[in-house]
Amino acid sequence: VLGCMAQRLQEKLITEHGADIVIGPDEYRRLPDAIRNRRPAKGEPQVAARLSSECYDDVPPRPDTAPTAFVTVMRGCDNFCSYCVVPLVKGQERSRPAAGIVAEVAALAASGVKEITLLGQNILAYRSDGIGFPGLLGRVAEVKGIERIRFLTSHPRDVTADLARAMRDIPAVCPSLHLPVQSGADRILALMNRGYTRHDYLEKVAMLRDAVAELSLTTDILVGFPGETAAEFEATLALVRQVRFDEAWMFRYSPRAGTAAAELAEPAPPDSAARLAELIRVQNEITLQANRALVGSRYELLVEGPSPRRNGMLARTRSGRMVVLLDDAKIGDTVLAKVTGLEGRTPLAVRSDLGL
Repeated sequence: VLGCMAQRLQEKLITEHGADIVIGPDEYRRLPDAIRNRRPAKGEPQVAARLSSECYDDVPPRPDTAPTAFVTVMRGCDNFCSYCVVPLVKGQERSRPAAGIVAEVAALAASGVKEITLLGQNILAYRSDGIGFPGLLGRVAEVKGIERIRFLTSHPRDVTADLARAMRDIPAVCPSLHLPVQSGADRILALMNRGYTRHDYLEKVAMLRDAVAELSLTTDILVGFPGETAAEFEATLALVRQVRFDEAWMFRYSPRAGTAAAELAEPAPPDSAARLAELIRVQNEITLQANRALVGSRYELLVEGPSPRRNGMLARTRSGRMVVLLDDAKIGDTVLAKVTGLEGRTPLAVRSDLGL
């Protein structure tokens, strides 16, 4: 067992679940030795779960043939949101040197990658050698062959005017942002230790939308937090209706051992499942309306692969909307297409170009 679960449960995975090898996220370099040491002739189950400053800067992933790729730019998190185990299992924030990130992106571009998604649990906190995240965006955008840059995940507290300007002024940076709000109620946000208010969040959204044309905004929302009242849930629904996210990842609260929220005296509301269902219903209608608004317009699409549910190819707009392209195209093609309708909530498109 490798990763965050291994870090959190450690010996329990061996004693209660029969695991042979348990490796935390900062100990992957020890995996070959652990495999050798665990072979039947050699001995006991192996556990390696020490937290460190590891960034694996000298271990770039082996590229495949996809036109898109992910590049980790930092690890860990210092926010300690009260419901979240990430700081406990991934340790403190640490950033990779910009030179190593740019070199990895350049290697990916040389292999045919056109779109890069930069990854970090708290990516806007990136800083290395005096370079902040907006500066890193500029460095990555200089790599020849990279047409699109995205990034995940952003904390609202760290959204600045410098970020908005970078998204506006760097052509390769896509007009899409995942900005988790979690709740629309100030008391719940404080209990979550999120570090901003509802007003703060809405101000950041307004600034970003003023700066970045056709910005696509997505979010995470957690319902049923301990003590959440019906009125506080309604405040979250009201925020969702006001902001009109293009997509949302929505979850029901569940306690995690070792987090502050797990120690709260107030219980989760008994109707948490119903609240989640209502939130999903509201957001799905907003997403449907947003996708209907695409019909009749033309968009640059990057073809990513075959559609699993119908004939056609999955392709993505610069704003991050997934579209099924009904005409012939190869993986990695950049094409111009017109959205002609929807299948469920999924936009369908036909080519309207002579080749870009």
